[in-house]
Amino acid sequence: MKKHVFILSLFVIVFAACSFHRGKERRNVVVPPKVHRKYESRCDEKKVVEKDKLQKIRKLQSLVEKDTSWYGHYEYYMQASDYPPIFVGYELEISSDSCIFTGNGQMTCFRILCTVRKKNEKHLKLCYLASLGETNSLPLSNVEKATVVELYRYNGKYYLKSPYIINKKGKNNVKVKCEKQQ
Repeated sequence: MKKHVFILSLFVIVFAACSFHRGKERRNVVVPPKVHRKYESRCDEKKVVEKDKLQKIRKLQSLVEKDTSWYGHYEYYMQASDYPPIFVGYELEISSDSCIFTGNGQMTCFRILCTVRKKNEKHLKLCYLASLGETNSLPLSNVEKATVVELYRYNGKYYLKSPYIINKKGKNNVKVKCEKQQ
């Protein structure tokens, strides 16, 4: 019996010594502090607009500022069928200081700031400038000078055309009639 007690106590002493030595190694390890990405600043991820580029953007935007007939709120809502109810809405808001294109509905969620690329009496071409929302379902939203939406005017009626707007037949990049509210 004494032999078993001796072996058991020897085993406990060896185990305790190993545990102490392992614990000492753990105490010497420097663990980097955890970084909570949720609270990190995202300023470095955003693009900085160069001064020359900003002047060009303001010049293009001023083309719309001179022609206030484009100002307004344009809407296109599409409901494909009743079963299941698939609903997508697109809105384009043009004012003197901003142009915002929004999409919301089935698998669509974006809100982006646009700038004028081309303009004439019947056509307005708007390109991507910046994302205004945390979520953005547009695949090419970070590409500079990507045409996001075009607005057409014929006989007092307005039409939107965009690779991101889908009509009732499931086709994109075709003109769809929209409603203008002042």
